[in-house]
Amino acid sequence: MGEFSVEGEELKKLIRVAKQRPLAFAASPGKDEADFVFALHKKRAPDALSRAVKKESTTNKVAYGLCAVDGKLMSLTCEQELPGLAKKLKKWLKKQKAPYNIKILDENGNVIEDDIEDLPDDPLDEDGHESDAVDLFDDSAQSDPRVEALRQKVIKLVPQIRALSGPAQAKLQAAAKSALEMINAGELETAAKLIAAIAAGLKKAAGTQPASEDAKKATADLADKLKTLRPKCLAAPAPANENLMKVWEIAAQKLRGQDFGGARAAIKGIEDALAKQDDQTVVDPLQSQWEALWARVSPVVLKALNADVPNAQRLRAVMMAADEAAANGDYKKAITIAQRLEVAVKEALEAKKQQAAERPVSLTVDFTKTRLMWGRAKGQLRSEMARLGDAIVASCDGDDFEGIETAVKDLQAYLDPIDETLEDALDALIQETEAAKRGDLRQKCLSAINTYRAEINSGIFLVIDDKNGFLSGLKVRRTAVAALDAVAKELEKENLQIA
Repeated sequence: MGEFSVEGEELKKLIRVAKQRPLAFAASPGKDEADFVFALHKKRAPDALSRAVKKESTTNKVAYGLCAVDGKLMSLTCEQELPGLAKKLKKWLKKQKAPYNIKILDENGNVIEDDIEDLPDDPLDEDGHESDAVDLFDDSAQSDPRVEALRQKVIKLVPQIRALSGPAQAKLQAAAKSALEMINAGELETAAKLIAAIAAGLKKAAGTQPASEDAKKATADLADKLKTLRPKCLAAPAPANENLMKVWEIAAQKLRGQDFGGARAAIKGIEDALAKQDDQTVVDPLQSQWEALWARVSPVVLKALNADVPNAQRLRAVMMAADEAAANGDYKKAITIAQRLEVAVKEALEAKKQQAAERPVSLTVDFTKTRLMWGRAKGQLRSEMARLGDAIVASCDGDDFEGIETAVKDLQAYLDPIDETLEDALDALIQETEAAKRGDLRQKCLSAINTYRAEINSGIFLVIDDKNGFLSGLKVRRTAVAALDAVAKELEKENLQIA
């Protein structure tokens, strides 16, 4: 057992705490059943716990979020999901002599998958450990009153942070997360200082951040100005050209950080300096020719360099040579270099395009989302069948239809043929990396789909949605048909790529 993974009595003690309040959890299935890792923690944030579990696991796949226990049901609200977790966790808990039904939910509370059956009464309630649960909960009940106050301060700052954009938002968002982790760890003084720094950062950012809809336009407008000014700065006589380029770099840096006020101020300084030079000097005709040529060529060169074209290093050197010649006032040389560079860039872009055309198409598709979608659909099938059962019971008089509730429970049995074959096959397909083996696994998935289609195209399923006589708008067969078609369509994508 690792530093954060829990088993046996330690697991049972933490489950008792989870009956009182949600705990952070992280789970990793490992490469086989023996490697399953499950962690619960009273103070760590879920994402921090997930990073620790990832180090203990034999695989990089980790689900994490909050765990709550109510009676015989353990509910996991996931920030990060993993397909098939409900079945694997339930099996592992049985080995730990702590059997619970499992329900997996997304961040919005929607059920992703579950594994629920009739279980004996909760063993942790039978063992008479009520005092243990109270002791384990004491660290929250007797906690420093500043904890909740600090936590509320962070929560109030979150909407302001989300209203920002760019690096400022990312920096303050990371700081807020760190503050919450410090609060959970009991580092209250340090957390209070960090919260104060976040508030100060928000105040500073408020003056430089435009509305989110205006940010894109402001960025584009300022970038266009910088693009126009660059050749003019380079063409200025020495040493003015060097000073102008230094200010140009400052303006570009301000723009990258979305400090629009700082960028505008730097650009105005460049424009004013250039205007003074225009009043004092007569422009060389070769200089005008160079500026027009470089305004056309330089954006194409930068685009090629960002695309990592062949001979990128050589192109960069030629670009610098053209810049240097222009900076020294040798516009004739600069023009000659720029003209050769323009031809070389076109050739490099064409070679890059040819490389892309010859690159083999990827042979595999990640079916993780497909697996999660099918799990949700199965849950919806059982929910729809339960709705029908409730409608039947509500419309019948118990005295006239003795035993009707027991008979209604048998409705779920009609869904038994839609078993776990497809889920297991999709899980295996997700794990397999060898193209030769993936073909057989994909065929197994399609075979399961055909079996399920045959089932829902016969018997009760032909009339259950529209002719059940008790409930309109039922979507048992419709849900199954739509989900199976969607899964088959995703499977065919890989088939087309391999072909």
